[in-house]
Amino acid sequence: MSELNAAPPRRAASTSSFSAIRPSRQRFMLAAAGLLLLSAILQLAAAASRWLIHPEGLGGSAPMAQDGVYDYFLASEPFAMIPGTSLPFGIGMLLQAAVIVLLAASLHRSMPGTGDSLRRAELLVGFLLGFLAAAGPALIGYHALRIGLAGTAAGIFLLVEPAGLYILAASASALLVLSIIALTRNVWAGIAMCFTVGSTLPGYLVASFLIAPLLAGDTSYDTTAGSEAIVAFSTLAAGLFVLLGCLLGRRRQSAGHLSTPRA
Repeated sequence: MSELNAAPPRRAASTSSFSAIRPSRQRFMLAAAGLLLLSAILQLAAAASRWLIHPEGLGGSAPMAQDGVYDYFLASEPFAMIPGTSLPFGIGMLLQAAVIVLLAASLHRSMPGTGDSLRRAELLVGFLLGFLAAAGPALIGYHALRIGLAGTAAGIFLLVEPAGLYILAASASALLVLSIIALTRNVWAGIAMCFTVGSTLPGYLVASFLIAPLLAGDTSYDTTAGSEAIVAFSTLAAGLFVLLGCLLGRRRQSAGHLSTPRA
């Protein structure tokens, strides 16, 4: 009888420890949602500057905004910077890189219990995937930020060089793998990660050569209007899905507290 009486307190302790972890994880995800939404706002501001505020480019005899000379996603020589494009875009992409690391970390917080050695191996592989997935947006953001501060792409390592393209391709692949893993562990984080693929180099190419022409009804030379805005909306969607997951999680938690019978 004494052993039976000792069991309930043990279960109660584990339940209380679980409910103590859950709110901290929700704050973790709320921070990720906020950073994603801020990143989307900055990216949309950059796209608006190019396509709405400066539709005729830099004016005078300069080419129109569709000319590839103004492309700030992966700027290359020759490059002319439209005010308000490279700088906010670079900051936004750096924020998105930080969010990918946060989302990767949140997946490991929600792992089911496994053996210590397997858990450590999963943790190591997950963080390596997370940092590799974040490397692409981080490099794109750093590249754009440097160009925005310098006002020119001259003398700056260009990501369109083979080494840069290899890194971006590897990063996009890691993000895709991480998104698939996330869908099996935290569906909202998984959906958000799928949308962040829209900010990778393959995502930008799909937006520029497929989605933007479909929405615009034609293809512009060199860049179809609104290409960067589509990338920004994919980031916005990612932030909204993370936020939705947080709100639904909090609602389920509140419902669980209400349904818990009082002692």
